[in-house]
Amino acid sequence: MANSDTFQFSKLEREELPGIGELFWDFPTGVRSEKSWKSRFTHWWEANPAFSNLSSYGAKVSTDNRVVGIICTIPIRIWLSEKEAIATIRSTWRVLKEFRSQSVPLILFSDSLFLGAVNLNGTPIDSILPLLKYCGWTLIRDHIEVTVIAASLVAVGRRVLSLPNRLVEMPRFICPDRTVDVEAAMASADATWQATRHLCKHGPVRDSLYYRWYALENPTMPFTWFFIPGEHDEKGLFALATHYDDGSLHVMDFWPWNAPDASFKKMIRLIVKTARKHSFSVIRVPHFSTNIGRACGSFRLSRNCIAPQRFYMHLPKEMELPADGVCWPLNCGDIGI
Repeated sequence: MANSDTFQFSKLEREELPGIGELFWDFPTGVRSEKSWKSRFTHWWEANPAFSNLSSYGAKVSTDNRVVGIICTIPIRIWLSEKEAIATIRSTWRVLKEFRSQSVPLILFSDSLFLGAVNLNGTPIDSILPLLKYCGWTLIRDHIEVTVIAASLVAVGRRVLSLPNRLVEMPRFICPDRTVDVEAAMASADATWQATRHLCKHGPVRDSLYYRWYALENPTMPFTWFFIPGEHDEKGLFALATHYDDGSLHVMDFWPWNAPDASFKKMIRLIVKTARKHSFSVIRVPHFSTNIGRACGSFRLSRNCIAPQRFYMHLPKEMELPADGVCWPLNCGDIGI
């Protein structure tokens, strides 16, 4: 614990979370129900394959025996310099308005708890960017090229007219081969990751534990996990996508990024077909590799654009990031969880 005059800084404990609803379900920004927050807590920690008894729930600042500010930390398994490690994701940095002067001391205290760890922030707002720079955070990505593909012209028209789209609930798992079930796809994910992880110098561990936790069991965001089985000796190709209320379907990740152009074309055709079936207006496909960009170029009614996407990492002083092999998806940091 650290003290600063009348304020105390300490680790956030699991049993404290229900008692500080004003910083969760009653907070002015990011309003969610108590039930929604509690399901997120379970997903972030107890159901998280990266969580252990040694993991931290975050940090808090208190005064007069009242918690007035928090910052939560969510563990995630990452692949860094050819080995697995545990990183922490910063999320839900909230300080009550009358105590905002303690916002910076709170994040500095939080940093002090994880000096030997890799820390991730995928959703920084403009106002904290100078603070991240001051604290030594490294900018990994601030934009990415995407292809926007028109899926349903009827849905596009409804979007232009600001009419609600009639969306059908998306399945969590989609594969064109009806003989492949989720468990077979999970086994393929493990085999594919083992065979392709050398391509990733730093990024999430994309095995069955990751896909099950991030996509299939996610209570926060409606992810769909797409799978194209490989032919002959080729490994399978996986994609993660999620949809928004504006009628758009966003691809968040592919793996592996070096799959053949033909595999990417087959995958994007599957995603477009799915989007049309469920009345989505547009699909946004990020270019993580030149293979993906080439595959997108074969689709009509598409255009390329640059989309902002900030992602920061904070590393221990003795650690350096590899110059290549940056393999972070769009759902990095706390996006989608």
